Amino acid sequence: MGLFSVKIRVIAILYDELFTGEAVGHLDRTGTIELQSVADPSVKCAGRFRYTGLKTGLIDAAENNYP
Repeated sequence: MGLFSVKIRVIAILYDELFTGEAVGHLDRTGTIELQSVADPSVKCAGRFRYTGLKTGLIDAAENNYP
């Protein structure tokens, strides 16, 4: 994590399922994210994100073990 980075806890709804995890954001409004399913912790996803607005953004992530 760099000098101008922040690490935060995050929640997301993917495929109608609750995921929690952590994201690392950078000053340039990009970052990385790691999530795992609350219902089945073996289901995880990770990727990169970028903010497109004050509270919105896009994520490019891949999941493992998703049925």
